[in-house]
Amino acid sequence: MKHVSDIPRLYRRTNKEVPTKSSGYTNQAIQMLGSFKEQHNSSLPDVVRTQILTSVITSVIEQYEETTCEVLLSVKKMEDSLKRLKRGKTSASLVGNMSDDDKIRTQILLDVQHFSQQVRELGMDLESIPSYSKLVADVEQSLPARESPSPTTLQS
Repeated sequence: MKHVSDIPRLYRRTNKEVPTKSSGYTNQAIQMLGSFKEQHNSSLPDVVRTQILTSVITSVIEQYEETTCEVLLSVKKMEDSLKRLKRGKTSASLVGNMSDDDKIRTQILLDVQHFSQQVRELGMDLESIPSYSKLVADVEQSLPARESPSPTTLQS
């Protein structure tokens, strides 16, 4: 989940389009867990398999939340610095354009939504994992109010 740290470099000063789908790292993160679940479907009791998956997913989400929080904080600091340098001008070059910082936040939101969907497809209850709630809150709070997309509009 450390790949979330690469997102800012993918959008800063690149004139990339607004992201519309999740990053590839979200698929990779869950593939091994899906394979584990399939391989041990009959060899482990459901309770044991679920405990193992819950433990691993909790650990992954804790790391994901920590890294995402660091990235979002860095994006906010950079945005604030640029605003000070530009003396209050908007960070978007033209009215209606999404800033690089907002593209980064949108990509992170798409990634979290896709990751969540994949974990749910494994049959896991994300709401019971405290770090998941914090991850979602961090991402939602980072989005500007004027551009806060609803979870249903950005799911791919």
